[in-house]
Amino acid sequence: MRQVADGYVRLLLDHMEFSADRWQNMIRVAEELREGLRKEVFDRLLCETAQMPDREAAAVKKAIRDLLYRHRFYQASSWALPEEQLITYEALLDKIHTRRPEYEYGYLFCTGMDSPLLHPAPYQTEGEMENNDRATEALIKEKLEEFESQGYDMAILAELCAEDDYNPLARWLAKYWRQGEWDFETFQILLSRQPSGTMAVEYMERTVKNDSGKYGEILAAARQLGYTKEVLAAIYRAEACATEGVPLADKAEEDIKKIFWRRSLACRECNAHWSLRESRKYAKLGVFLQQLYQFYDAKRVSVPELYAYLEGIEEMPHGKADGLTGYYMEKFLSALQQAYLSDKKKCQRISQLEVFFMNLLRWEDMKCFHHMIKNFPEVLAQLVSVIFQHDYTRGEADKLDERYVHNAYSIYDKARFCPTEENGKVSKERLEQWLLQFRELLERNDQSRLFGAVVGRLFSFSPPGEDGHKPCEAVRDMIEKYGDERMRDSYCAAVYNRRGVFTPSAGRAEKEMAEGFRENADYLVSRYPETARIFYELSDTYEREAKQEREEAENGK
Repeated sequence: MRQVADGYVRLLLDHMEFSADRWQNMIRVAEELREGLRKEVFDRLLCETAQMPDREAAAVKKAIRDLLYRHRFYQASSWALPEEQLITYEALLDKIHTRRPEYEYGYLFCTGMDSPLLHPAPYQTEGEMENNDRATEALIKEKLEEFESQGYDMAILAELCAEDDYNPLARWLAKYWRQGEWDFETFQILLSRQPSGTMAVEYMERTVKNDSGKYGEILAAARQLGYTKEVLAAIYRAEACATEGVPLADKAEEDIKKIFWRRSLACRECNAHWSLRESRKYAKLGVFLQQLYQFYDAKRVSVPELYAYLEGIEEMPHGKADGLTGYYMEKFLSALQQAYLSDKKKCQRISQLEVFFMNLLRWEDMKCFHHMIKNFPEVLAQLVSVIFQHDYTRGEADKLDERYVHNAYSIYDKARFCPTEENGKVSKERLEQWLLQFRELLERNDQSRLFGAVVGRLFSFSPPGEDGHKPCEAVRDMIEKYGDERMRDSYCAAVYNRRGVFTPSAGRAEKEMAEGFRENADYLVSRYPETARIFYELSDTYEREAKQEREEAENGK
């Protein structure tokens, strides 16, 4: 087996083809090889890296550095290589050179869990994180000063680091390059080597800080040099985050402002309302809500101001909503509901927001819509008018956009409530008044035939009565007074459909449900015979299902 493994490694060595990726993999394989074969690998590696482009040779060197760091940091682990073997890797590292010395500095600016240290404090050492952080910073400071004193080309180093938007080069340049002073030439170099401009903007933010006058100079120079609108917007954003005065972006061109507000802005609290006004005008909905939540959560936006900022947001351009949009709206709506539930005009407006964001909210979160549809039958009548066919005239559904009709049906399906119910109680007088108004609205819309079906469904969501039986007393009285076959059938269908997915139990669950419905019907039948008929029908339905389930179980189906 060892001979086969050694032969396979030699076969690989014959096909490395000066590939940095293959050599990085081979370095990991070499950890498991015998000393003699590992020496063959090292010799071939030195031969090929001498002929590689500088960037690839530097990548191979970094792979060796990563190996040294990993084994020395976890030296107490059973898999860690002994120090005498690591010394041979370190000697190998010293023998690999790039033609341009700038490539020898790229390893310093690591991302993620990587480290430029060859001799880190092991992880079990007390205070190892602080020790390694200090050693890393000291190494970077020393090497940057060396880089500058030797007159090496920053453009090469920037290009080497530009592949990763999260590379920390800019952070260290801002601290140690040219004594940490702002240098427009360095900004230009970083920008020219990374189209996204991430490093250049970070370098600017960390060196200029809150000097608005300096930002003005940078903007003037950037405009003169013909930088793109994206770059100008990034400079405006950096200034807006730092300044305590009115941001320079306030005077920017409209198209730059639209680029500026592609993302939310972490500006100072003194500019909260400026940022909200501007983002309301130029941002998409998700960005605006994020900006609004930032300052609402910091208590810089009052509830009346929140109400005003949310006015008309349905008309804002918006992309695909995410989980955060639903979270923000849930928080906003909760505050507005608490403040304005008793204000009919504002409650109606908030209910419109709840409907607009209904796919991101739970039914329980739509409290103003609950209040409106429970207490004002015209809300439900409007939904019914959109969704269902009219008796004699063309229905609104024939004239409206298909998506609008679909949304109306979604609201109707989601609206599971008992009219006028508050805190589990239903007033008979208010319920009857609601029903009469609703029936009158249906008559106006040529939909009289729907009264029983729609109301029967709503009554199925009634709370229990004071005697513990369903429905409550007020609903029982209305069923007795206005009930018909459609109302009974609709009530039964709504109860039946709410069961949803269930686990077969050979009819036992259905039997128990049938008994419960029959018990409820027996209790009601003397005073509320029409209501009792509903529960007798439900009981019969589940009796039939119980029998069918039992027979299928007995027959092995």
